[in-house]
Amino acid sequence: FPSHDRRGYFELSKTIFSNNFYEFNTYRGYFSDVKSASFPFGYPIILALVNNVFGFEPINAVYLNIMLTVMSIYVLTKILLQLDISCKLAWLLSLSLLLYFPYMDEIYSGRSMPLAIFLYLFGMYLIVANKYFFIAGIFLGFTALARFDYLVFSLLTIIYYSFFYKEHKLKLFIGFFLGISPWILYRVIS
Repeated sequence: FPSHDRRGYFELSKTIFSNNFYEFNTYRGYFSDVKSASFPFGYPIILALVNNVFGFEPINAVYLNIMLTVMSIYVLTKILLQLDISCKLAWLLSLSLLLYFPYMDEIYSGRSMPLAIFLYLFGMYLIVANKYFFIAGIFLGFTALARFDYLVFSLLTIIYYSFFYKEHKLKLFIGFFLGISPWILYRVIS
């Protein structure tokens, strides 16, 4: 494995549909001696679903990330088109994601960044398209279930757009807190 995180996600994905939900087999938790606190459970859950369909193979994380990248490029193109950027330039800008080496490393290392970026972009698309603000908030909240650092990005995004869409501010915030609530509930009960 080129990445310790990849191994961690893979091992955690094996516990999702077991009696030992989210118990790790290597010490990586910082707040718990039993349950994993190093990684939010969004990516391992998605990876577990993929693994249940295609068999538990570590390479599935790479295939999942490739699929998420294709979907991210499509959604980013839709966002750019909503902003009245020409179709050719929108596709060129979206495909430039593939030229960013750290992102490509995330894809091929089987880590969670492609999921977080897809969730963030989908939430942004719903906001920019001026529809489904509640669902946009949920997707922006889900980003924190993929990567903890996206909690800050998504919250700042909601604060920023709440100045432009004042009538939808409450929907964005309620959706966001609903989106992060699975992790809050998990931490409270574990």
